[in-house]
Amino acid sequence: LARYDADFWSPRGGREAWVDYKRRVLATKTEQTIRLERRALFAYPDTAGMGAERLVVARFHQDYDSNNYRGVMDKQLYLRREAGSWSVLYEGPAP
Repeated sequence: LARYDADFWSPRGGREAWVDYKRRVLATKTEQTIRLERRALFAYPDTAGMGAERLVVARFHQDYDSNNYRGVMDKQLYLRREAGSWSVLYEGPAP
């Protein structure tokens, strides 16, 4: 959860709501398997020369299985690099 940016947002709300949700969900997990297929990364061209900050969109098909939940979806992440570290700005369903 430390990799989620202070500016993070999702269909569930901002970072604080997301972290609360994930902590509740993860507390019930005893095992997880995540398979990713059809992975693609797209760098925003207008940010490629910005130096310290860069934006990338990651899209993939996720097959998630745990002890109490199974889900398959196309997912999208917006990632930002600042000062050499990557953080997640958005996580949710891909359009």
